[in-house]
Amino acid sequence: MTRAPAVVRANRRNGTPDQLRAHHGYFYSWKLDALIPYRGLLAFDYLTLTEADPRVIQIDTSLESVQWTDGTQWKDYRARYGVVRRTRRGAVPHTVEVEVLNSKTLTEQYRTYSRIKRAFKEEGRQLLIFTEKQIRIEPRLTNSKLILTHAGNGICKEEDLALVRQVAAGTAPFSLNQLVENCVLTYPRAYGAVLNLVASGELVFPMGKVFDGDSPVMRRI
Repeated sequence: MTRAPAVVRANRRNGTPDQLRAHHGYFYSWKLDALIPYRGLLAFDYLTLTEADPRVIQIDTSLESVQWTDGTQWKDYRARYGVVRRTRRGAVPHTVEVEVLNSKTLTEQYRTYSRIKRAFKEEGRQLLIFTEKQIRIEPRLTNSKLILTHAGNGICKEEDLALVRQVAAGTAPFSLNQLVENCVLTYPRAYGAVLNLVASGELVFPMGKVFDGDSPVMRRI
């Protein structure tokens, strides 16, 4: 079953608004069948997007640090996540290291992170920095949450998945409403089966629009 990511602690400071409290917890990855630690709700949202991305194979938190200098002394820096992605068919998976920051912090510490990124590059590694401007884009984030609520083995009946796969074997895109109109499945069963197959990477729909009964669904090529 899909388990909801769990918040295990919320740092409470006197007078701190709820949305600014630093939530610490563990995000359950059904792909890895493992708990991934996160610090802050922005990191939680990043993991939501990453888990819903069918190109992502692995998310690692045990990373080697890199040495960088601020001009006066050498320091160690370890990225928050290592993300392994599939590239084109037959190619070696591509690994990037990721830091998640709010845009205010990145602006205030721009020179620091520029030096850190340069140190990664000098070692033949790639560091990407994501802020809320790249993470909290709608409706992509909401669609990712929908996908994850239906992700995992045993969530849907195998017969429902088989029927949707049979329809998807055609070349034309289809929608949930068409599945219902053609008496393939009821809407709730079609909804769950399609999103389950999207989560597994078999199907795809445009993430730039809210997923609904008219969304075009097709096989991932």
